Amino acid sequence: MFSQRRVWIVGCVVALTTLAFAVSYDRWARQRAVSDRSSVGPTFTLDELCRDSLAEGWRVKYTPDMPGPYRRRLPGFLYYHPGPNGACVVRVRDTSGAVVLEEQTRPGIDFLTLVLETPDGQRTEGLLVRGE
Repeated sequence: MFSQRRVWIVGCVVALTTLAFAVSYDRWARQRAVSDRSSVGPTFTLDELCRDSLAEGWRVKYTPDMPGPYRRRLPGFLYYHPGPNGACVVRVRDTSGAVVLEEQTRPGIDFLTLVLETPDGQRTEGLLVRGE
């Protein structure tokens, strides 16, 4: 029905078409990844993102473990954990989840977790303090 030569030619055409599609798709995916990274938008320094808080009397107690620039500042949060002798402590974690700072709370001193997003989408934490 089909000659062996015709089967071989059809097989080569299919293989070359598949290869051309794979190469085209790879180029398209790489170009899209580059354009996605370049469309991140503006980046900011730590001082620029904390300008309002610093004007309100906050200061940076612990800088984030990932250096800037940063894309944006996310809403801060604070978890109080039981500490020694019934006191409360505030913990700041690095990007791996390890506790890098444990600060015991005291009356009249406010703490706020500083959450920043890097241009590649990772989050990093710092700590703001007021009244110290």
